[in-house]
Amino acid sequence: MGINSLSKLLDSFEKYDILKALTDNNQCGAHIHAGCTCVEYIRDNYKDLFEPLADHIYDMEPADRVKFFGSTFRDWAEYPDWEEPEKHINMFNVQHDFTIEFRLPRCCNAKQFLQCCKAWRAVVCEINICSTEESAEQIGRRLPKIFEKYYNFMNDYYHFEW
Repeated sequence: MGINSLSKLLDSFEKYDILKALTDNNQCGAHIHAGCTCVEYIRDNYKDLFEPLADHIYDMEPADRVKFFGSTFRDWAEYPDWEEPEKHINMFNVQHDFTIEFRLPRCCNAKQFLQCCKAWRAVVCEINICSTEESAEQIGRRLPKIFEKYYNFMNDYYHFEW
């Protein structure tokens, strides 16, 4: 439920070069799952919820996507197919029963990984909380703003070098 344990684990993985060993190859990803209480709602409203966020990420410079996520679009994390929300390679994967997966990350250090986890968790939390009270369009319009909060936070750390 909390992020403290993950933070400590990632710091240890980085300190002992385990994170580098896990992520320093072309076959590796760092897909992030966040607990979801309304997966069916998301499947039914996939485009309305995720198109604004997908477009926001798509409109980023490729170098910025790599800076933030460690990756840009690739075979295992593509811009979503709105006709097939359960397509495995959609960057927002809704195939699982109790989690929503963000497939774009391929993080190369602990801080980058943790920040992606926080951003994705905040996005899924917003959907979990608001899905019974607001339309999917309303929620979807807010998701890029929630995500941008974490992206700007990363840009403020000028001393980070990815």
